[in-house]
Amino acid sequence: MIVAIGSLGVITPNIQSCYMDYFKQNSGTAATLFGATQFTIAGVVSGISTLLPESLVYIVLVQALCSVIYLRVIWRKQNIDK
Repeated sequence: MIVAIGSLGVITPNIQSCYMDYFKQNSGTAATLFGATQFTIAGVVSGISTLLPESLVYIVLVQALCSVIYLRVIWRKQNIDK
């Protein structure tokens, strides 16, 4: 868990700079939207996580599912850009 949270701390500034690169104007609004989206998604995931049984297996399965969804989004984005 420490490695996962630590890696988020390392990549989050890079994610924000990549996101902000698309907004040459109105960067303050873009930063606000990015922050609000992060907190909204975290709140939804937190609420959904309370519905899971208290078992390490379910936590690992949900993390794997989130990784698969993320990879599909990235692969789709790369195919669109080509």
